[in-house]
Amino acid sequence: MQIKLISVASLLLLVSSSSLASYIEVLDDPQQSTYHLSKYCFEELQQLKVQSPNAWVGLTEYVEYSHGAYGFNYRVYHALSYFDTEELAVIRLDATPVPPPIPADASSYLYSCSTDMS
Repeated sequence: MQIKLISVASLLLLVSSSSLASYIEVLDDPQQSTYHLSKYCFEELQQLKVQSPNAWVGLTEYVEYSHGAYGFNYRVYHALSYFDTEELAVIRLDATPVPPPIPADASSYLYSCSTDMS
C-alpha cells in the first residue's frame, strides 16, 4: 500500500511540474541574468537590500514555459551570522508573449517582477 501511495504522489508531482514549466536550467552566465535583473527587477532587489543590507543573488534559474513564456528565478540569500546563510526570497521575472499584431518599436514580451519571501 505504501509503494502505491508513493507512486501516485510521484505521478502527481510529475504532472503538476510539467504543466508549469517545460524546461528549467541553472544559469552560469552572470552577464545575461544580471542584465535582466537590473533592467526589470531593480526595485525588488533594492527593497530586499533595505530589509537585509547583506543580501545577494546566489543562484539564477532560467525557466521556459510550454505556452511560449519564459522567466528567471533569482534566489536571494543573506547572512544571519558569519557562518550561517539562508534564502531570504526569490525574485521572479516573468516574460509573457504579446499577442499579435506587435508594433515594430515595441517588445514582443511583457515583463513582470514579483518577490516571494522565504
